[in-house]
Amino acid sequence: MMSGQERKAAERQARRRRIQRVARKLFADRGFQRTTIEDVARRAGLSVGAIYLYFKSKEELYVSLLQDNLLTLHKELVRVRRSEGTPRDHLQAAWRYAVRYAYQNPDAYRIFLFLSSPTLHDQVGDAVLAEVGGAANACISTMADLISAGVAAGIYPACDVQAQVDVLASSFLSLVLLHATRANMAAPAAPLPSAASANDISGADAAADELEEAPPMAPPTGPIDLHAELVLATFEAGLMSAPRTTRPAAAINGAAASAA
Repeated sequence: MMSGQERKAAERQARRRRIQRVARKLFADRGFQRTTIEDVARRAGLSVGAIYLYFKSKEELYVSLLQDNLLTLHKELVRVRRSEGTPRDHLQAAWRYAVRYAYQNPDAYRIFLFLSSPTLHDQVGDAVLAEVGGAANACISTMADLISAGVAAGIYPACDVQAQVDVLASSFLSLVLLHATRANMAAPAAPLPSAASANDISGADAAADELEEAPPMAPPTGPIDLHAELVLATFEAGLMSAPRTTRPAAAINGAAASAA
């Protein structure tokens, strides 16, 4: 049986989660700019003051939602890493999962734009940033493990693994931004790769199909457009020809910590 203090902590956590669920739907339906704290409070059945007991600003509430997306992504990256296949299969499958998730949840990673704001710490508290940073670092570390496994297997040359992860992450965020921009401008969607080109680029159809069977939390499905496949192919080509240099472990760990 829970003590009184434990019960209060559980109730507080449940209320915080309820606020986040309500906010996530409102942000998705109305967008960040048109959603107010008053809207969130009204939909959650709470006072505005109650919302501010949990989140110091609308920006902090918005950024806090990124943690769930990153935790979902990390869980899938770990599943991919433990699945059958080569390290290259795993890297490709992880990329395709992340792209599908972002395309089907367009607000999921748009929150990253807030993290580059020069006034971030005025709007978002250290505790929320630490939570998001921890989840981001878990994803970064797992992607580094996937690439390191490829290096250990002789598939990829010895390289600065953390630098390669940074390149892949920046490519991913650029692709998400491109996809969102094209949607806003009503531009034609990127074409799907032909069966032949998809096979030439991927070489891991079985691993990709496996992702669609039963990953947790309603796995994203559907084809990956040509933009995403070209980014993946370009990254792999660069990885295969990467300079055979590595940073000391301390430098890599420091870079991962700073990214969080």
